[in-house]
Amino acid sequence: MIWTRTSKLTRFRAIGLTEAGIRMNAVRTCVGCRQTGLRAELIRVIFSQGKLAFDQEKILPGRGSWLHPKLSCFALAVDRGSFARSFRARMNLENLATLKEQAEKMLDK
Repeated sequence: MIWTRTSKLTRFRAIGLTEAGIRMNAVRTCVGCRQTGLRAELIRVIFSQGKLAFDQEKILPGRGSWLHPKLSCFALAVDRGSFARSFRARMNLENLATLKEQAEKMLDK
């Protein structure tokens, strides 16, 4: 095994801290508009056991993708096929229709 000397900054980043010891915020990319945002600002969509669902607590198991809480971002993601790409699976219309109903109730217009 070769031992290398790591910098202090590298060790801080490995555990998610800045050099000043402040916790770094996680940044995610919206699958609709492709803009980046903080994890706390985005909504997680999961694909588990063949079904799509919103993960409001952001802790459910399964492959996830992230959306801004806007219907326009959701519509862009559906039009571009972003869900199928991010989940590496085919999306059937029934799954997308139920997710759209949930989105209309939950997301800002």
